[in-house]
This record gives sequence, structure tokens and C-alpha cells, in this order.
Amino acid sequence: MTYDLKTLLPQKYPMLLIDQVLENSMEKLVAQVRITRQSFGFESGGVPSWFGVEYMAQAIAAYNGINYASNGEPEIGFLVGVRDYRTTVSLFALDSELEIAIVPNFVADNSGSFVGEIKINAEVVVTAVITTFKSTPDLLEKMKKESAENIHE
Repeated sequence: MTYDLKTLLPQKYPMLLIDQVLENSMEKLVAQVRITRQSFGFESGGVPSWFGVEYMAQAIAAYNGINYASNGEPEIGFLVGVRDYRTTVSLFALDSELEIAIVPNFVADNSGSFVGEIKINAEVVVTAVITTFKSTPDLLEKMKKESAENIHE
């Protein structure tokens, strides 16, 4: 099945970083990113491997959008924690095809924990545990209001 990431994720170009969803179930989502000269963050022959955090976060957002979205609109979520980020590469090289897999540890109400990994040519090059929080429309409105008030003080 093909998924339209522009409708699943709140990110817009150039911050929409994953290219496609390859596989999805309640147990796992696999996404793909191809590193090109136009990739956000591209420098000196590739994209720094710390971008892997955002690749995994967007894969989690796609997972939530496919499996849990109820109103047809992308839901706003926040990455609130990253544990045990380990990488064997400093750079995702030009023309690399990254396979980003996320597996939920738990998903409860508005929070979740996911184990993520990134593979290049079937070799795991990044692993991490990502903790997320999914906002509600009421909380987003409150945050916008408080932000606007703080700007005008």
C-alpha cells in the first residue's frame, strides 16, 4: 500500500524528511530515506548521523498517522526523549538508502515509547529508544495562547 506522507505528517518540505513507508502494521513501521544532495542537512558528502533521531521521529509520526489518526488531519506530536542513541557511522553518505524501522514498546493515551533502528544495506547502523507525546487540540490551543502572551510581554 502507498501512503501519502504529506497528509500523514504535519511536517512540510523541506522538513518532511522520510521518502516513503515501505511496511506498516500495529507491530512495526518501516520507512525509507534516500540521501541526495537535496536532503535537508546535506553537507560534506552526506547527512550527519544525528539526523537519524528525526528520521525515527517522523517514522513514529507516520505510524501514529496510519494506525491512530481519527480526524484525517496530521496530529501534532512531540519527541520528548531519546535514550541509548548508538551509531556506527558519523554520516549517512550520498546515495545511501536508509531503512528506518520503529517498533512500539508501549502506546498509551497520548504517550509512547518506540525502539528504532536504521539500516543501510541490511546492516544496522543506528539504534535508539524514542519517547513521544501526542498533543490534543485543547492543549495545542493553550500552548499557542501562552506563547503569544509571552511574546507580547
